[in-house]
Amino acid sequence: MFEKHIVRKARDGTKVTTKKLKDLLPKTLAGIRKQSQIPTTQIQRYWPEVVGDKISQMSSVEKYSEGVLSIKVQNATLLSLLAQYEKQKILKQYRKYFPNVSFEDARFRLG
Repeated sequence: MFEKHIVRKARDGTKVTTKKLKDLLPKTLAGIRKQSQIPTTQIQRYWPEVVGDKISQMSSVEKYSEGVLSIKVQNATLLSLLAQYEKQKILKQYRKYFPNVSFEDARFRLG
């Protein structure tokens, strides 16, 4: 229950150099989240370059949220093709275009 807090002093003996992780973590994580978010419209602009003109006419990026790219496709055949064979290539391309943004997954749906 009681935290043992060790106070360390700087080499000159005048300044406390330790900080609690619980005080630093929220600000650090907020900065990371802010940096890793990007408006969906920017991602949508690159869709034709990522998949090509023909496939981009039959599909579109719906949204991007917390590392997940949501993609709408016109038919089941295209959904299967993209999900099974092109998913990693799509994520790799987006990581190349947006190196500071996290692209963890792509989810496809009929629409």
